[in-house]
Amino acid sequence: LNKLNGMFAFTIIDEKKNIAFVARDHFGIKPLYFFKNKNFIFLGSEIRPLKNLINISFDEKTLGELIFFRYLSGTKTGYKNVYKVDKGQCLEIDLRTHKIKTSKYFDILDTINPVNQITNINEQVLGLLENSIIKHTQSDVGFSVQLSGGLDSSLIVAILKKNNKKFNSYSLVFEENNFDERNYQDLVSKLYPNNNIKVNCDSQTFADNFEKTIESLEAPTPHFGCVLLYKLCETISQHNKVVLTGEGADELFAGYSRYLEINKFLAYKKIVQFLPDLFLNNFRRLNFLKYYKYNDPFMESMTFRKFDIFKEVFQDITLDLKFRTEIYENFSNPFDKLCAFDQAIYLESLLHRQDKISMAHGLEVRVPFVDLPLIKFINSLDRKTKYDKRITKKILKSVSSLFFPKNFINRKKNGLLIPISKWLDNKKGFGRFLDLLMTANCNLYKYCEKKKIKDLVDKFKKDKEIGPAIAHLINIEAWLLSVNKNN
Repeated sequence: LNKLNGMFAFTIIDEKKNIAFVARDHFGIKPLYFFKNKNFIFLGSEIRPLKNLINISFDEKTLGELIFFRYLSGTKTGYKNVYKVDKGQCLEIDLRTHKIKTSKYFDILDTINPVNQITNINEQVLGLLENSIIKHTQSDVGFSVQLSGGLDSSLIVAILKKNNKKFNSYSLVFEENNFDERNYQDLVSKLYPNNNIKVNCDSQTFADNFEKTIESLEAPTPHFGCVLLYKLCETISQHNKVVLTGEGADELFAGYSRYLEINKFLAYKKIVQFLPDLFLNNFRRLNFLKYYKYNDPFMESMTFRKFDIFKEVFQDITLDLKFRTEIYENFSNPFDKLCAFDQAIYLESLLHRQDKISMAHGLEVRVPFVDLPLIKFINSLDRKTKYDKRITKKILKSVSSLFFPKNFINRKKNGLLIPISKWLDNKKGFGRFLDLLMTANCNLYKYCEKKKIKDLVDKFKKDKEIGPAIAHLINIEAWLLSVNKNN
């Protein structure tokens, strides 16, 4: 297994020894689910076939994590007694006794060892990335690119054209200027000519694909952009069967704002830990410091932004943070902690959505940034080389300067944000799903006072800023309905 590099999930049956050998790739690019009872062992890339054999129920212990983080960590799936084979894990199953031996052949945390100081960094990173991208284009049916207009996918396009590759690219566009990136998509396609195909997005498109997305994910959507990704993959599949995406670059190259904010959070926390609440309460301008006093900076950086709203609504829900805490407690440096979070937990949720949504359309997604030699190299670099307190993606932006102008590279990150509050306010579009939270048999009422959810929906009429929180509750409720419906 250590000789493999790429995406895989497989089972090999040795009929002579009566043993099944099961393995999943290093980073969890391909999904693999596991279930065992006294009658049989189930393995599959989808949970859906298992529902034809037994009734599967919602694992209520995971609700807190789904609400506050939007996705599950570790091997949890949200279904009782159904688990993921862990990334970098293999199983040996005795087919006579059903005894199972598990072992880890790879752990990404072992690669986070920032000690190497290298001078020709751009040359080495570009060489590794270029090698990975070209390797990922090998296909009998050609390939295409998801071009968001962001730095990661744009760099893939530039390197492909440098190597004289021909391909289609596909982009999402919005009528709302604050969310639309077609100017950047057009700039990339002008600098590095390709056949760029645009897919228009609006509230109606989102609503029409919302339930289908949840069905394909077999989970609540971890990001509202997944719904538009579903539409994008549907369009791509009509012309191509393989697509390259920039997924994984943010997690590898420290592309999130939390890498810039963590030192500020820790500094405030250090200052206020000795200040009594009575003092902070007496000074309105200092009251905000209580947030830093009582919250974990690393957990907070990973939670859904409307955390306080959910804490008020779901007061009795327990939140299992054991797996997440164990991940970052392996490291003492704050940047290493965030890197561990992103690569060992968050990255898998992004790879999961890409694979499940694309495969729903018979489309194979490939992720050249999630490449073993590249990841090992970047994770070995010393922190001064990799991080900068003022900018994200220090290394990747430096490499990108060989291909793009500064104003393109240094602009504010978008990250497939969508006008969810505006779309939720459209009764003919996504707004029609508000009724899920108002019906008498709403599943979420089991876990909170129903009045609190109804009050939240009423509040949305005046305060559109809480739209993302309400949309997330709709997201979870729609998934709970699908769990019950499909059994």
